[in-house]
Amino acid sequence: MKSKNLKWSTRFNNKSIDDEYRWAGVEDPKIMITTARDPSSKLKQFAKANE
Repeated sequence: MKSKNLKWSTRFNNKSIDDEYRWAGVEDPKIMITTARDPSSKLKQFAKANE
């Protein structure tokens, strides 16, 4: 099996990179709280208090 010559680009297209910190400090993060299928009473209270 022959190996193919691949050209690797060292430049990145900004549109193709996921920048999770792009909006840091600009807007508050969105928090999602999930519960188990059969949550305990304490977990239900926590989820309800943080809606």
